[in-house]
Amino acid sequence: KSGVLATIDRVALVRAFEAIAEQTSRGRATHISVPMDLASFDRVQLLWLETELRRRGTQASSLALEFDVNVLMDRPNLIPILQRLRAFDLGIVLADRSGNLSRVGKYQMLPVTMLRLPFGAIAALDPINFSAIFSAWRESGRSIVIDTVDDVAAVMRLWSFGIDYLQG
Repeated sequence: KSGVLATIDRVALVRAFEAIAEQTSRGRATHISVPMDLASFDRVQLLWLETELRRRGTQASSLALEFDVNVLMDRPNLIPILQRLRAFDLGIVLADRSGNLSRVGKYQMLPVTMLRLPFGAIAALDPINFSAIFSAWRESGRSIVIDTVDDVAAVMRLWSFGIDYLQG
């Protein structure tokens, strides 16, 4: 309500770019995901970000912007923003905290590179059901991030599923 969300997002992005530059100078490949509020993107914010991406060049490929999928599903008119951002070789992450896997097919139509899900969403799946749900996603070269992983047995199980990134 106070109108500072765009400023907070900008500060987070500048810090991410600085971290990428620092790690690159040390010879380390770094990829950073920055959660942002897609609903707060206006023309000014988008132009600022596009200017930063042009200025920082190759750093864009080390950055992923994470957006809440519910905002995108409620406001499909925001999809062109994602398309513009993908043109800069940015990663686009959809965060779906609902645990509802029935929408994964719909996500396939969006210009995104990763899907973040809570462990609880796939905890009960066996490899066959996991593959049935995510095979098209994986075949299109997209990644899956599972968060809230809290035990070693789960890590080993998810490894066998071919999960790209775990967080816990």
